[in-house]
Amino acid sequence: MLNNQYELNQSLLYQCHSKKKLARILQIDIKEMLSISENPQYFSFKKKKKNSMDERDIEAPEASLKKIQRRIFTLLKRIRKPAYLMAGEKGKSTYSNAEFHQYNSFFLKLDMANFYPNCKREYVYNFFFLKMHCSKDVSKILCDLTCHNGALIQGSSASMVLTYFAYEDMFSEIDSFLKSQDLIWTTWVDDITISKSEPFNKDNIILKISRILVAYGHHLKPKKTRYIKSNSPKLVTGVIINKKNDLKVRNQTRNEIIKMFQRFNNRDDFVDTDEFEHLRKQLLGKISFAQQTEPHLFSELRKKVKAKSY
Repeated sequence: MLNNQYELNQSLLYQCHSKKKLARILQIDIKEMLSISENPQYFSFKKKKKNSMDERDIEAPEASLKKIQRRIFTLLKRIRKPAYLMAGEKGKSTYSNAEFHQYNSFFLKLDMANFYPNCKREYVYNFFFLKMHCSKDVSKILCDLTCHNGALIQGSSASMVLTYFAYEDMFSEIDSFLKSQDLIWTTWVDDITISKSEPFNKDNIILKISRILVAYGHHLKPKKTRYIKSNSPKLVTGVIINKKNDLKVRNQTRNEIIKMFQRFNNRDDFVDTDEFEHLRKQLLGKISFAQQTEPHLFSELRKKVKAKSY
């Protein structure tokens, strides 16, 4: 448990009953807070889903709203949460998520469909009003600042942590059920990984979890459901657990880094500095991601990227 975490009732937002106090907590002038909450501004764009040709709609907040949402995220992320929750948690990463399951042999991977659009405003409101014990007007403002078109948005830092708090009861039901089956599990936003050292009845697990999700307005994506047996490598949030239970960077990620570096190394491909620097940042980000799993992987390549300018 991280030392800087605390219980929900120790949060600054707990029992916030006035707009003035809320503005002070959010570190913003009250008039500006109310103006933004009454007319939140977003810009929309499409982004390709990872490892897919499909696209998802992203609604990104304008600068002032983004700053407020970041503050809400900072306040909520410090509240103590269960070990199975991985995404957005300080000290945890996609590597941590894979490491949690490292020495198990049988895996069930599930994916929730249209997760953010199905995280409805009423659940967010109920979290602030019923669990945080904020007043009705404060709860409404917090919803106005974090929801759009009746749901949580994908382009907000606050959304990742609010998906858990808004649907804490749903996740708790899943946790209780899986514990009763002697299974361990983690969730990375809409990605659920379940594992055990021995075979288990996957159909029973899928049916029960599906029923829990449907009761809260969510559902599974059947085409993403995978049951993986002991003699197969397991892919968990981009990290491979091989037959020896070692954590490795997947070949796809290795190849992407090599191709990006080859392009980066050819300055003639770039029209201007901005394009070059954008690829440079992307490449360093990819290498950092890989080094979470294998710390010394691409070390020399990383030095070359950091040293090279346009």
